[in-house]
Amino acid sequence: ELVFVLDTSGSMQGFPIEKAKETMKLALDSLYPSDTFNLITFAGDTEILFPKPVPATKVNLMKAQAFLSSRSGAGGTEMMTAIKAALEPADNQDHIRIVCFMTDGYVGNDMEIISEVQKHQNARVFAFGIGSAVNRFLLDKIAEAGRGEVEYVWLSDDGSAAAKKFHERVRSPLLTDISIDWNGLPVTDVYPQRIPDLFSAKPLILSGRFTSPANGTIHLKGKVAGNDFARDIQVSFPENMAAHDVLSSLWARRRIDDLMSNDYSG
Repeated sequence: ELVFVLDTSGSMQGFPIEKAKETMKLALDSLYPSDTFNLITFAGDTEILFPKPVPATKVNLMKAQAFLSSRSGAGGTEMMTAIKAALEPADNQDHIRIVCFMTDGYVGNDMEIISEVQKHQNARVFAFGIGSAVNRFLLDKIAEAGRGEVEYVWLSDDGSAAAKKFHERVRSPLLTDISIDWNGLPVTDVYPQRIPDLFSAKPLILSGRFTSPANGTIHLKGKVAGNDFARDIQVSFPENMAAHDVLSSLWARRRIDDLMSNDYSG
């Protein structure tokens, strides 16, 4: 189930909204008839095309394209209402709702929006940052909190490449609702704390630190096509890993980013 959310505020006027509409149109064109979808736009108010997601039939897609063509950039930016409209229905569903935001992210309540995304565990949030001056902090964080991805589309970019990448990412989820039980091993500061889903388009990488040498078994759990999946993985933490010193720098950069985010939210 895919829900596309388009920013139609004044800051998107002109080329940004036209690029967003181009990218969204291409994303809609890639839907299969068995997919369900909806469109939401927001500026000073929020408009929702269908009362609930509908099958991606020719008729419904034509309605969506007409709705999309009529949008223009004007007015203020009230994103929270659109966030809630897109994410709250996912709380009572037994399937994953994928929400795609297309925006420059120019709002005044970043941390409130990120906090709202974190509340909805059964939704996945993807973002397209549109334009050359995008609020990357907000878009990076809502994608991270929503266990999705973010893509930045410049006004000179071909929107079809971004739309294709989004389609490939969401089309083939290999493992969802992932959790890891470290089974008593001396592991700390695992990042990201909320583990994203594993899609076929790219690997899923977790980073962290082990505080002492150890051997053991970790328990990986998740869902494959809605069915429970579990695997035990043997791991060995050696006393010295000099060849992997670069990982310390990677972990440190991510740790600093987390600390800065926490400071900002305070």
